[in-house]
Amino acid sequence: MQQLFSLGRRLSPCRAPVFLLLVGLSHSVAQTPVQAMASLETANVFADGTFEELDANQQPRHWSPMDGHTSSISEEGGNHFLRLKNEQDGTTQAVFCELPVDATWKTLELRVRLRLMAAGGHKPIARLNCIFVKADGQKVRVQSLELLPTLARSKPWDGYSARIAVPRGTVSLRLQPELVNSGQADFDDIQVLPNTLHFAGIPLRDGIMQQDFETRGAHGTPEGWDLSDTRRMKILDEDGNHFLRLRNDQAKDTLEVDAIVRLDPTWKRVKLTARLRGSALRIGPERTDNARLATVFLDEALNRVGPWPPGFELIKDTDWVDETVEINIPDNAAFIILSPQMLHTVGEIDYDDIKLTRADPLDPLPIRPGLPEGRFEQLNANGQPSGWHLEDSPRTIIAAENGNHFLRLTKAEGPDIHIEGAFQLDPQWRHLKIRVRMRAHDLKSTGGWSAAELAYDFLDAKGDKIGPWPPMPSLTKDSDWKTIEVETTVPAGAVSIILKPELVNMSGTLDFDDVQVEGRN
Repeated sequence: MQQLFSLGRRLSPCRAPVFLLLVGLSHSVAQTPVQAMASLETANVFADGTFEELDANQQPRHWSPMDGHTSSISEEGGNHFLRLKNEQDGTTQAVFCELPVDATWKTLELRVRLRLMAAGGHKPIARLNCIFVKADGQKVRVQSLELLPTLARSKPWDGYSARIAVPRGTVSLRLQPELVNSGQADFDDIQVLPNTLHFAGIPLRDGIMQQDFETRGAHGTPEGWDLSDTRRMKILDEDGNHFLRLRNDQAKDTLEVDAIVRLDPTWKRVKLTARLRGSALRIGPERTDNARLATVFLDEALNRVGPWPPGFELIKDTDWVDETVEINIPDNAAFIILSPQMLHTVGEIDYDDIKLTRADPLDPLPIRPGLPEGRFEQLNANGQPSGWHLEDSPRTIIAAENGNHFLRLTKAEGPDIHIEGAFQLDPQWRHLKIRVRMRAHDLKSTGGWSAAELAYDFLDAKGDKIGPWPPMPSLTKDSDWKTIEVETTVPAGAVSIILKPELVNMSGTLDFDDVQVEGRN
């Protein structure tokens, strides 16, 4: 079986995931977009996966009790192995064994031999489930190895492997062979090898990753940046300033450069800035076709974690523009990929001054009656409204008319604008009513999908976005002050809401005031 991790890209909450870079993990070592990885052969730390040491009742050492029918130890040619039988579709048969986890383990390579025989109407699934247990008893499930028959109704003995990251704070690992649906599955030679993967990534220096493309390594490329197509990916010089250029002549092609940066484990949120320039751009027919700087988070085993993060994109020609975005770091993220890309887009895009730094975490405020923070009257010494994070630029300001303050977004050209305000949800709330006053002047779409709206995301306790895309208060044309109201359902597990006034692919002036959030059970 081949295990895959995918680097899906998503640039904003209103764009679908696109472009997968698939990297296989099967039988041997993983491949990676850059070369700073070493694969090490370490000792197996799980001695109970051969099923050779049995007690007087033919029970394997340290495993949960087996009933002799749905779970048993079988023997062929002197070799013992675990056999699971299931006679009912839609049910699961399983046994388990606990393994203490050493604090030095960062990644685990799991190996197992499997054999599967089908019996019923549904396709059986034989898998090795991994359940990590933290010191507080919290369980984190990782379904790591799964054998899914396709054309054949059975699979002969074969070996499989996968690498997984050990969640922070783990004290034990439950290895749980399972058989879903009717059939018969055999398991043998289960092994656990810690820290077989060492991946350095691009290090932070003094808490910063900064790439201005002025310094290059022995191969003429920046260290850690994989310029695999030197004809279409180049470091160029313009009046003494160096920058990265991607050039694509074929709309059917995609170009991608991957740089993997190791994160500081104390960080909760990152700030990404960059300069982009586009020339002779001709984007493809799909909404997600564009030129971009994408991001994605990986754990220690190089598996993608968390929701699709935002990034930067260009859909039309522009001179150099400065872009900034702040992103929550998912739990167990060890790396962030910075990926200049051209997706079915013809033309040239230039990148410079890509910088990654720590950002202050969003600390959600409680939602008080009337949401006084939504009136933008409470300002701190720096002129920032309570509860909100504004850009440090004239594009996002708190304006005043006749003593009343409100939020104003102004965009003539350049990158999209959105600001954020984080607020706690009452755990009893199941439905929300969101109300806002909005005003727009000189609104014009600049191409592609566009929006002038009060967007919002629901976050779970880990800070990950959850739930489907909800209805959002928005304007599509110029308007005087207008009260807009929407109702939405709170997704299960949501603990906070991020309110995001934004201008996406639109120019003009957009005002917000009297934002209110009302919840009910």
